[in-house]
Amino acid sequence: PESMSIERRRIMVAYGAKLELTPREKGMPGAIARAKELHALKPNSFIPQQFDNPANVQVHEDATAQEIMKDFPEGIDYLIAGVGTGGHISGCAKLLKAKVPHVKIYAVEPAASPVLSGGKPGPHP
Repeated sequence: PESMSIERRRIMVAYGAKLELTPREKGMPGAIARAKELHALKPNSFIPQQFDNPANVQVHEDATAQEIMKDFPEGIDYLIAGVGTGGHISGCAKLLKAKVPHVKIYAVEPAASPVLSGGKPGPHP
């Protein structure tokens, strides 16, 4: 969406992406709908589906959480993570809870998108 941060835009362009920003007011649902339209028009295209792809959680269990354990072999007491798709916190929590049962996991969400608190999705400025 047009609400995507400049930093994210720059990173994606640096990796070779061609950006097509959708209207801010349509949020992620609008961006996903446009991605599906483009996918239908482009043979051999791929949509990662970060919100629905189990690999999103798995990669954080297999990589990110492993890095945390490598850096803190005695374990950690708390993991405090910002939440978007939930893949990062879910994957890390799964492995960390198995290895460090006392660890407490805290999710932080944008005030403008309080989905976990029962609110409506919104932009992550």
